[in-house]
Amino acid sequence: MAMTTVSVLMMVHQHEEFVAQAIEGVLSQQCDFKFELIVINDCSSDNSGEICHSYAKQHPDVIKLIDNRSNIGMHNSFELLWNTSTSDLVAFCEGDDYWVDELKLQKQVTLMTANPHWSLCGGRAQVIELSGNDDWLTTGYLYPIVKKNEYSFEELIKSYSFHFSTVIVRRSSVTFPDWFKTVYCVDRPIYLLAAENGIAGYLNTTLSTYRIHSGGNWSSISNARKAEQSIDLFSKLQTHFDQSYKPLFEMTLFNILQTYVAGAMLAQQYGSARQIFWSAFSGLGFYNKLKCLVKYYRTAILLTIKR
Repeated sequence: MAMTTVSVLMMVHQHEEFVAQAIEGVLSQQCDFKFELIVINDCSSDNSGEICHSYAKQHPDVIKLIDNRSNIGMHNSFELLWNTSTSDLVAFCEGDDYWVDELKLQKQVTLMTANPHWSLCGGRAQVIELSGNDDWLTTGYLYPIVKKNEYSFEELIKSYSFHFSTVIVRRSSVTFPDWFKTVYCVDRPIYLLAAENGIAGYLNTTLSTYRIHSGGNWSSISNARKAEQSIDLFSKLQTHFDQSYKPLFEMTLFNILQTYVAGAMLAQQYGSARQIFWSAFSGLGFYNKLKCLVKYYRTAILLTIKR
């Protein structure tokens, strides 16, 4: 029997509108190797479970379905997927996203094989949102700000370079710390944990579609809540990794929080914007405080005036 080269992990919860397209995108892959798709339906109350069961029944040689009878949450679901998978190369596609390149896995496995020093490989993701006419429209793309073939750990700290649906990671490069299950996301920590033990490669082509919708875990929460969760994540990242990277983590977090400040100000939620801004500022070291005060003093003044 041929060895499984790639394990594809898919978390599904309340995704009945989207999950068939997500599964089809994986099943459409054209490869010269064997892959498995492990789907976990985390006790969805809609028809997600029935759709997943139908596909698993049709493709028992490819799909392994875990059907949770109670909701165990994102982190426990991810841990179960990870522990169930059998391959050293692991790819991801959540139930509301989908792959658009039938050669995604083939291209990435070829690159990972040719570059054993790579611990992960990402690509470009199309971003779509629902218009007022209920049409899914492309609103942008997610990819690294500076396009290169390879990125270091330090470069991955600075920005969210790859959407999760484009990434393939080498399992052997990742060891999960205890705090991993306490932060709001799994993707960014995985990138950094992997890149600590290798290089991140980049495939400069559109591999997947990231769907922004009202039921999304991240897009549906307030700017204030996003700020709280980002601060918690970066606090744990700063503590975990070498302290020489602390100023870089501080500045990255500060820049992220400014997007939530801007969002709150646009919504005329000035109290929330003020709280986020000064929380961001208080988390900086002395020299970073000076740099940011020079750059954002107008924002600080405006938030002092606005009530």
